[in-house]
Amino acid sequence: MSKNKIDLKTILKNLRKNFYKLPLFILVVALFLILLFPYQDLTGWVTDQVNKSLKGQAHLNVEKLKITPIPPFYASLTNTSIETPKSPAFLIKHIKVAPIWSKLLSLKLGAQIKLDDFYKGTVTARGFQLAKEGNAKTPPIELKINGDSIDLKVLSSTLESPVPLNGQLGFDLSGIIDTLFKKPPELKINSDSPRLSIPPFSLPPTMMYGLALPSFDFKRFKLRADLKDENFKVKELFLGNPGDPLIVKLKGTMVLKLKRVGSTVKIIPGRYDMDFDLFASSKLLEDASFSLAFSGLKKYETQTLNGMRYLFSVSGDSLTSKRPPRMSSLAEF
Repeated sequence: MSKNKIDLKTILKNLRKNFYKLPLFILVVALFLILLFPYQDLTGWVTDQVNKSLKGQAHLNVEKLKITPIPPFYASLTNTSIETPKSPAFLIKHIKVAPIWSKLLSLKLGAQIKLDDFYKGTVTARGFQLAKEGNAKTPPIELKINGDSIDLKVLSSTLESPVPLNGQLGFDLSGIIDTLFKKPPELKINSDSPRLSIPPFSLPPTMMYGLALPSFDFKRFKLRADLKDENFKVKELFLGNPGDPLIVKLKGTMVLKLKRVGSTVKIIPGRYDMDFDLFASSKLLEDASFSLAFSGLKKYETQTLNGMRYLFSVSGDSLTSKRPPRMSSLAEF
């Protein structure tokens, strides 16, 4: 017992004696990490490990990785490219990752990320662990993501969207996600953008019988939707402003399953029921291309003071189904 007391006293004595050396030690370590640490080797190692985990489903390349070991403590990645077998590589000029200290102090993982020049826009994300539920292997993650000035032309091209888009997108997404997707995610999506244009295109055969559409230019795009229990509910989708020659309103539901396949997430659309409320001005319908596009909706039209209103619903087994959708008239929207 006395020996233990002597050892403890000796330790405390040495700590007091050499305490002045502690700041010098911290300074030396910080200078090493800032000036001498082989970040290029670390960049290659991190990239190799990520690509191994992706198993060929995607390929990551990082030009430069830097870690700042002094407050506010963050990691930055320069010129990060991501490529998949089904889509060309896209480049993110700068990524900054920092911990959420309030969560770390409560022994929960949390991080905030900022992506600059992500599809020519900016995305900020914040996520942290919640408490485990029941026998779950991993805790769910609470996410908050904000996007600003995303280039829709580049995005729709990369995602091979059936509807080509032009304009800039801003959005807010929040919710809770099980990273293993054993439990369906719960998400809320809000978007309000000043402009959205669509060049001439034809819908797929499974969407409104492959209707050929001319170009559209909307002065506003607004979306409110949520995903819960594999049910994607569009509460409000609004294209155009009052007084515009074309206004589109949409609401409805779609079965939407998210399934984890390896390191990627597969989106599986299912049954859908959508209600449409379209307004086309008389002047717009004088254009032959617009008149032809709306001719297939003639039985759903109602004459208004300034043009035509079209009320109808569209339902189907899936957007990828070979069966044509079912269309019917609506009494009100």
